[in-house]
Amino acid sequence: MEYEVLTGIISGATVAPIISIVDKAIFSNASGKATFMESFRESAMLVAKKPLQFLKGPSFLWIWAVYGATYVASNCTDRYARQRKIDVASSVLAATSTTNIGMSVIKDRAFSRMYGTTAPRPIPLGSLACYGTRDFITVAASFTLVQPIAHQLTSMFGLEKSTALLISQLCCPILAQLTNTPIFLYGMDLYNKPVATSAQRAEFIKAQYWNTFMLRIARIGPAFSIGGVINRYLRGTLCPPMEGQH
Repeated sequence: MEYEVLTGIISGATVAPIISIVDKAIFSNASGKATFMESFRESAMLVAKKPLQFLKGPSFLWIWAVYGATYVASNCTDRYARQRKIDVASSVLAATSTTNIGMSVIKDRAFSRMYGTTAPRPIPLGSLACYGTRDFITVAASFTLVQPIAHQLTSMFGLEKSTALLISQLCCPILAQLTNTPIFLYGMDLYNKPVATSAQRAEFIKAQYWNTFMLRIARIGPAFSIGGVINRYLRGTLCPPMEGQH
């Protein structure tokens, strides 16, 4: 089991730099504190000039904690479920969603305060609910739907299992953002504009949807698409094999 933990920690560390840069830029852009590119350039310059300062910074450490913990939970639960011959899909979904949602809500609270435009205050329950729903959908797409979709690709198009699994792992988390983007924007707007009307919120979501959708892809792609591929590869390389392991 220690190899599953190590693999999860390494996977989280591998994807954390780019995710932390993009995540900070998304929060800054949504709050109006800075444009996406302004924030992205600032963080990229910090990486280039002072990499150790970047790695010790809160944005990187928060992201590493969130995704390291998520992959550790997925790997350990997957192995445990297979050893005990219990349902793998539901067990992994429960473990990863609980871990990721809990860690992400705490992280989003910190990011909203660090990169928001208002004085730090408690995050509204509505925002927390939006963040939790967003993360549950992403986790379900990233861990639970990957193998069934890969199986369908193999059956319908005759793809090799490994090719179908790669395509599914890369695409499922990204496609989930079509649904998640308005949920994320609504949660952010609840925090940054607590007295806005429903019409104003709808206009904000409409105006920011496609721009934020692309930014969500830039964030979720490394986190669960590329990160999922890395995690699968490391598990296959470092961890003792098990019958039926994905």
